[in-house]
Amino acid sequence: MKSQLIKVSVLSLFLMTTSVLSVSAQDQAAGMKSGRQLTKAEAKALSMSRTPQDHLELASYFRNEAREAENMAGVHEEIASGKLRPRLWHDNRIADAQS
Repeated sequence: MKSQLIKVSVLSLFLMTTSVLSVSAQDQAAGMKSGRQLTKAEAKALSMSRTPQDHLELASYFRNEAREAENMAGVHEEIASGKLRPRLWHDNRIADAQS
C-alpha cells in the first residue's frame, strides 16, 4: 500500500514537471517568433486569429502578464508588511523607467 502511494506520487510529480517544461518550451517558441512582447492592441488583434502558432504567442503574452501581476502583488505585500517603503519603491520605479 505504502509503495503504491509512493509510485503514484512520483508519477504525479513527473507528469507535473513535464507539463511545466512543455508550457515553458511553448512560451519560448512563441516569444522567439517575434523576439518581443506583444502590446495589448496586438494581443487583442491576435485573439481573432485561427492559427495555433498565434494562439501560442497569445498564451505567452498572458503568462507574462500574469507573472508581472504576481510580482506587483509581492511588492505590495512587502509594502503592507513594512519591509518596503512605498515612496522608495515608486522612486526606484520612476528612475528605472527614465534610464
